[in-house]
Amino acid sequence: MEVSVGSLKVFELPDIFSKVVLAQLVASTRDDEKLELSRQLWKRMELLLEHAPYFDQDFSAYEKISTLLSPDGVLKIITWNVALENGTNSFVGGLAVKHDGKIEVHELIDQYPSIKNPEQASLSTKRWYGAVYYDLIETRYRRKSYYTLLGFNPNNRFSKIRVIDVLTISSGGKPHFGNAILEVDGRLRRRKVFEYSDRASMMLRYDAGEDMIVMDNLAPMEPLFENNFSYYGPDFTHNGFKFEKGKWVYYNDIELRNPATPRRRP
Repeated sequence: MEVSVGSLKVFELPDIFSKVVLAQLVASTRDDEKLELSRQLWKRMELLLEHAPYFDQDFSAYEKISTLLSPDGVLKIITWNVALENGTNSFVGGLAVKHDGKIEVHELIDQYPSIKNPEQASLSTKRWYGAVYYDLIETRYRRKSYYTLLGFNPNNRFSKIRVIDVLTISSGGKPHFGNAILEVDGRLRRRKVFEYSDRASMMLRYDAGEDMIVMDNLAPMEPLFENNFSYYGPDFTHNGFKFEKGKWVYYNDIELRNPATPRRRP
């Protein structure tokens, strides 16, 4: 697909400049260079997000960049991570919102290391709990749309993180992260964070058959490692969240009839 002004071709998907910068980013071994290339990549992707003809494109030609489109056609979100030399990660992304006939683009500013109580934090695009999002579940209640995001964070050399976050768009088109609709044991949370051993794998996905967000239950490998999440992993039981009357309600110890059901794509 092309975007042209008169006879001048402005962009074409896949955008060659973006692909070259992305390839350089993947090949780089220096943090300063990685961060600068990532910044260049974002500025180019920002231009692409602003163009209406590209809104429905999934950017699948750009490896390492996750692109999600909301089923209602209002929201597009892109995210990627930058692995740093010390084993930690930085996250980059942005979202495009269709509002009043225009596309408004918002850069996501990663602040996840400084957010000390993420499950209770009300956040914005300028203070974002960074992750690479791999699924988007749209739900509606009383004429309000909720965009629930499932994300992955490689975190560091000792642990990994998966997260359930909730994005809403105000009547004025402003995005907000952390709507308190996740109900766990009678308490509402703004997001759910799962931290576990870097040596383990955790399942977190939307199950269309169950109409639930389902996940592995995490437990310490030994009782003495309680609350030391570098030693947590799946214990072969499963939990889930089901959307009921405007809230994601938590259910523990659920039985998955088909654990291999593929995740829903938006």
